[in-house]
Amino acid sequence: MKTGSTLQTGACGEVVASTNKFGQYVRKRPSRKKRRNKPRTADIDRTEGDWRALAALWNTLSEEQYRAWEIASEGERSRPRAGQSGRLPPRQFFFKVNNSRASLGLPPLADPPVPADPGPNPVGRLHITNRGDRVVLRLEVSGVVRNPIKVYGSPPQNRGRRHCRDLRVLGSLPAQANGEIDITQRYVEKYGIPEPGKRVFIRTIVEINGRQSSPQETNCVVPERPRPARGKPNRHTVWPAQDE
Repeated sequence: MKTGSTLQTGACGEVVASTNKFGQYVRKRPSRKKRRNKPRTADIDRTEGDWRALAALWNTLSEEQYRAWEIASEGERSRPRAGQSGRLPPRQFFFKVNNSRASLGLPPLADPPVPADPGPNPVGRLHITNRGDRVVLRLEVSGVVRNPIKVYGSPPQNRGRRHCRDLRVLGSLPAQANGEIDITQRYVEKYGIPEPGKRVFIRTIVEINGRQSSPQETNCVVPERPRPARGKPNRHTVWPAQDE
């Protein structure tokens, strides 16, 4: 149910306040039984494993390292929620940095990193080709990819869809080749081969030690399979005589 202009967020009893592109709304909280019966996936297991490993690492730091994370977090702010933002506690800053690195396949840091600028995003448009036996997804890239780039992808959407909020992490951007980067394997591993006529949305973000650039989105429709070429007559072909 849509609500008024007052900003609301979080849960209260059986009601959850949230926001989408149409504005504020409230919905009923899912039952505990449904949450418990939510199917497990490899991504969920990997994410929970990363959090357990980071929690164990945080509990083994020295007093000097705790102090270093406290100093490094002084200028860090939490993500704005309902128009408000506060200082990020040292432990949350530690998890922000290392959870970001884990999602890119990088090792965790026991000491706070030097602040770095993510820089511009060199990724351009998405191109999809359909050879009949294989669908290929490629991203245009201008310049050299210097910092890690996280790629998000949507499940195949209807052709008429113009915007999509359901984008999930596919991984980090692979190596560049001839101004293009092939992301077919990462997408197919997540969603399978998209059908012709479906629209695919891709979002890329330059991310380094928890700091992100502005997201950049692109989309493309999977083309139809090429029709088989008609056979051409050769010199050995005998055509039937035409009646005069």
